[in-house]
Amino acid sequence: MQIAINLVRDFARSRRIRFWQRVKDMAVDCASLNDGLASHGNSPEAQAVAKEQVEAVWRATGNLSERQRTVFLLRFVEDMDLLEIANVMGVSEGAVKVHLFRAVHTVRERIGAIR
Repeated sequence: MQIAINLVRDFARSRRIRFWQRVKDMAVDCASLNDGLASHGNSPEAQAVAKEQVEAVWRATGNLSERQRTVFLLRFVEDMDLLEIANVMGVSEGAVKVHLFRAVHTVRERIGAIR
């Protein structure tokens, strides 16, 4: 029985490791996100400010822990809900909430320090 339990744990661990490796390999290109910003008739100055703000957010996310950055990206880039993120990452929904709260708080602090 213990051998079966250990095999299940090893399988789950290897799935998580593969997930984190895929996340690390998926680098988000800030320039491509900026190109996707809709102009909606905004002036060039307003578009430039919006692009600078997006770049500031991405720079701030670069300093987050791996889990915080993953939760942040899955929530705001992939537009996943908290339960979906919890299932993908193999953690509880409460853990996702904590990581998301801390990530948003850190990003806001860093953006506020930049301005």
